[in-house]
Amino acid sequence: MSLVSFFRPEPSRPGQERTESLDGLRGVAVLLVLLSHLSNAGFDLHAGLRFRGAGKPGVFLFFVLSGFLLTRQFLQGDRERVFSRAVWLDYARKRALRILPLFAVALLTSALVSQYVYADFEIPLTWSEVGAHLRLQQGKSIFWTIPVEVKYYACLPLVVLVMRGLFRSRLLLCSVVLLGVLVFLELASPAAESDLNGIRLAPYLPIFLTGSLSALLYGKLEAARFARSRGFRAGSEGAAILLFAGVLLTIPDIYNRIFDVPVLGTHFHRDYGLYAGLWSLFLVTQLLGTGRIRSILSAAPLRFLGNISFSVYLWHYPIIPWVKHDLPVADVAQFPLIAILVLSISTLTYHGIEKPFIRWGRNWDPKER
Repeated sequence: MSLVSFFRPEPSRPGQERTESLDGLRGVAVLLVLLSHLSNAGFDLHAGLRFRGAGKPGVFLFFVLSGFLLTRQFLQGDRERVFSRAVWLDYARKRALRILPLFAVALLTSALVSQYVYADFEIPLTWSEVGAHLRLQQGKSIFWTIPVEVKYYACLPLVVLVMRGLFRSRLLLCSVVLLGVLVFLELASPAAESDLNGIRLAPYLPIFLTGSLSALLYGKLEAARFARSRGFRAGSEGAAILLFAGVLLTIPDIYNRIFDVPVLGTHFHRDYGLYAGLWSLFLVTQLLGTGRIRSILSAAPLRFLGNISFSVYLWHYPIIPWVKHDLPVADVAQFPLIAILVLSISTLTYHGIEKPFIRWGRNWDPKER
């Protein structure tokens, strides 16, 4: 493998060219998380702009993408096959192989480094905490998102059963039921009272479920004749721009400058319904638009970052304070060094850990087992 191909984004599989912008959206998601944590550590791209608080919108974009992509695969194809035992066993195996190997390596690394190498490691873990994380009973620091994601993976069969089995993919009926679920969740567990970075799925269900519903919405619109008209596509493109601008407005520093109303970095972090709507509609409208936003998101750098986004997410957080406080490096060199280390380590673990297990999941033949 040449060095160029090593850093080249994954090619789209047949039939996926239109949605390769979603790889770039993963890149946007992890970039927001990375910029937020860099700002928290005192690293800003510009002296007049901080990305403090942008991490949550990035994480919530990951959640919407999970709901969209995982649900979409079960809204296509033969209905009887979708509800077969073999399909769901295959789904469970692929999800486990996609998430757990690198997650386990990151947990073990945190435990080994914090206990035997570097006492001030940013995410110190004991061996009992490693076990609790693997059992999805704990989510220390950035690890909180993994139990939340995996719990929705476990709920997805029920979501698909209701959407495609019970309601036969009727968009209006599914939308009404979703609205009812969201109202019930807000009454039973108000968003304002939820724990920031908690590992309970309930507060984040609006985001995942709206992502799942957006997969149904996209499928309906993609098949509609009117959605192919120039006017509809132009309107979708414009709506996508406005929706993305709406997300940017929730970044505290941008909000402060535009409205001259100081807000804390966590001000919008419990507005789960807001992010569910903004990100889900942005995802759908950019896919149905004229293609200018898709072309930006499909650019090689963003797609490459999207491919390695899980590795970037898991490794960047301890690297930032280590470079800032412990390495004898000039201040001007700290930011580029962090970028080099994060991208290099993430690329290595993507190719060395993530990719082999992803391929294993795709190529698994149960007849050989």
